Amino acid sequence: MPSFLWLIPVLPFGGFLVTTFLTRRQTRLSGYVAIGATGAAFVFAVAALLAEVARPASTPPLPDVSQVPWYTVGGITLSMGLLFDPLASIMLVVVTLVSLLVQIYSQGYMAGDPGYSRYFAFLGLFTMSMLGIVVAPNFLQMYVFWELVGLSSYLLIGFWWNRPAASAERPAPAAAAVKAFVMTRVGDLGFLIGI
Repeated sequence: MPSFLWLIPVLPFGGFLVTTFLTRRQTRLSGYVAIGATGAAFVFAVAALLAEVARPASTPPLPDVSQVPWYTVGGITLSMGLLFDPLASIMLVVVTLVSLLVQIYSQGYMAGDPGYSRYFAFLGLFTMSMLGIVVAPNFLQMYVFWELVGLSSYLLIGFWWNRPAASAERPAPAAAAVKAFVMTRVGDLGFLIGI
């Protein structure tokens, strides 16, 4: 497992924090911070993929798991950590690349919008959540990141919460966000029961 693997989900989260708390009033800078953080995560993801490709063919493609104890209750220890395998190496590149391209496109699309910094903060949270799912070594950690994906999806779908409904087929963004949030909670319940 590459020693820098933990940086891949942490960088977009750092972009989320900086955009939320430090550059909120400097809109263009918020976009650059988010793009820089996701771009750096993409570079590390490509380096991780290259490390996986360079693994000798004779080595079985078993997952590398690194976990630390997080919480112990009774005889059960809950752990958190990272998982790295061939599938994760590919998905890290896919998630960071798509997120990077969305953020670059959004620079022009969101220009002049009063919620510009907020939008890039939400994208950073969404990216971190997706990357957390990819490298989660256990179902509990995956569930936490799954819930964060649901939250950030709700925030992005309802981004223009004050816009009215365009038509009966296209509800207001706030109503669409609530509908998506409720529907994903149904799926989350099945996930939680499975765990």
